[in-house]
Amino acid sequence: MLHLRWMLLCAPLVSGHMTIWEPSMFAFNGPLGCVGGDCDSLQVNPMGPGLKTQEEWWFRGPNYTGPAQLPDPANATQLPAGGTWNTEITCNKQFSKYGASPSSGGLANYDCCPNAPGPYHADPDAEVVKKSLISGCALGIADVTDPADATMDNIVIFSVQPDCVMQKHTSFDIPAKMPASTGSHSSFRILGTLLTFLIPPHSTANFYMTGFYCNITDVSSTNRIAAPKDPINCKGNSSACQSGAKKPLYAYNEPTNVIWDSNSNRPG
Repeated sequence: MLHLRWMLLCAPLVSGHMTIWEPSMFAFNGPLGCVGGDCDSLQVNPMGPGLKTQEEWWFRGPNYTGPAQLPDPANATQLPAGGTWNTEITCNKQFSKYGASPSSGGLANYDCCPNAPGPYHADPDAEVVKKSLISGCALGIADVTDPADATMDNIVIFSVQPDCVMQKHTSFDIPAKMPASTGSHSSFRILGTLLTFLIPPHSTANFYMTGFYCNITDVSSTNRIAAPKDPINCKGNSSACQSGAKKPLYAYNEPTNVIWDSNSNRPG
């Protein structure tokens, strides 16, 4: 799942949110029906809040998961067990290495969205990126080969990057014990990149879920990924924290697996 919500636009290519850009991405060339520059920017928008059905937000909705929007399995991202996934996160594909205007420099040398502090959602009024206001990004994976088989119950969080989104070039650690896919049809898995940002209380809560195809390489472990459990907000009560494999935070839309408290005390 990667991106950020609203804010003022400072250039024609600038948008208010961000995502990872890879050819393995669902709707890499744009969702169904997109036109012109929208095909390079709609992929960064959050889903909701307040959507009432899962179909509306799951992997960004039906316009992102149709046959023409799914990537070629040959373009699946290769994730080396025990290694890292080096990504580019920007507010528009044109600012990535896959676009015509790859960014360099920019606001405080954070070049996810050149000259546009808003997409960071980290004190944009001061035009700085405050690390204390960024709560990170998470990667989840499902051992399936068809997006229709990925569910809220079989996607497992396996990598978290707390300093996200801070800069365009962002790396995620891949656990050394990540197993190979199961079954006879195991050429790729579904990688759901899910970003939930804890942004200032006066801002809107956002949920992001971008799909990718991926392969786990350099596998040495024979372990299997455990069945994930719903996350628990154990802030201030470490004894209540959930151990073991966890599901993503499916927040701000319906159905959900987290308990809403308030805008200033969000589940993610």
